[in-house]
Amino acid sequence: MALEDKIIIFREIIDRFEDEYYPDISDAVVPFSKVDSSQESQYIYDGHEKIPFTERHPTFQKIFIYEFLH
Repeated sequence: MALEDKIIIFREIIDRFEDEYYPDISDAVVPFSKVDSSQESQYIYDGHEKIPFTERHPTFQKIFIYEFLH
C-alpha cells in the first residue's frame, strides 16, 4: 500500500472521528456584543476612549497594579 493511500485512509478516519465527537457549534456561539445590547457597560474598553487610571474600575486597577509589581 502506497504512502498516499495510507494518508487518505488516515484522513478519512480523522474526519469521521471529528464529525462524531466534535460537532460544528459555530451557529451556537453568540457574539459578546449581542449578549446584552440593552445597556452599554461603562467598564468595557474598546481602545478608543482615553480613561484616566484613577477613573477605571477598581478591580481593573488592582489587577493592573498586581501584574506590574510582580
